[in-house]
Amino acid sequence: SAAFEAAADGAELRIDEAAGSVFAAEVARDRGLAGPLRTYGTACAAGNYALGAAATAVRKGTVTAAVSGGVEPFSKIAMLGFARSRAMSGDLCRPFDRARAGMQLGEAAAFLVLEREDQALARGRDPLAVVGGLGLSGDAFHPTAPREDGSGMAAAMRAGLAAAGIGPSEVGWVCAHGTGTLRSDAAEARALHTVFGDQTPPVASVKGALGHSLGAATAVQAVVAVQALRTRTLPPNANLVEPDDSLMLDVVIEPRPAPELRWIMSCGYAFGGLNSALMLGRA
Repeated sequence: SAAFEAAADGAELRIDEAAGSVFAAEVARDRGLAGPLRTYGTACAAGNYALGAAATAVRKGTVTAAVSGGVEPFSKIAMLGFARSRAMSGDLCRPFDRARAGMQLGEAAAFLVLEREDQALARGRDPLAVVGGLGLSGDAFHPTAPREDGSGMAAAMRAGLAAAGIGPSEVGWVCAHGTGTLRSDAAEARALHTVFGDQTPPVASVKGALGHSLGAATAVQAVVAVQALRTRTLPPNANLVEPDDSLMLDVVIEPRPAPELRWIMSCGYAFGGLNSALMLGRA
């Protein structure tokens, strides 16, 4: 519900908390951006949704450039909700670890500027990366749990590959959703094996280091992926002590040089079975 605050003199009425659209509106007002505004309420996949939509709008010529990303301030309500659902770890978040016991929440904001490559070059700016496409799917299964076989996640991954026009063998790293929960990590591993088979690329989650920032999570992942492409180095999966061998994944545990890195798949899945896979490529 909206919270209204009247100024001391009664002359001003502010809406401090309102519908989700306020986030895009605030960024636009702060930066003087008068183009189309859109806020996605797709939880942990929202950053991917936003970046995919922005890339499409730029490609179609709907806008000449776009500022797109995600933000998630700390919320006591979210903290209590996840704690009551027993999804929180009492220790560190350990994605893909045999002893993983849940997530740790984080807060974050991450944004990228998207424009056509020729336009960026004309301005004297070197593009950092390219958005190859976005794959989406729905589980149609459970309000909070993923399908155990990872089939919904796999469908989004395949759609992402198709959108980018590339094959599975061209992906050099998967920036995984990797929340550190038993079921989600296992389902994601099954999805990866379904799509990539025995050629599953190296995998890592940033949530061990940065926590799960919910609505900002996939935007944060996109920034990490861009940096990986620029430096041709795969970031490590923090807090991994004993890899879960049953997942059969090549989890990156230390920064790993990747001179041939060209494509990254960044995955995010949200409550309700909203699955997303954003494809980012080297510029």
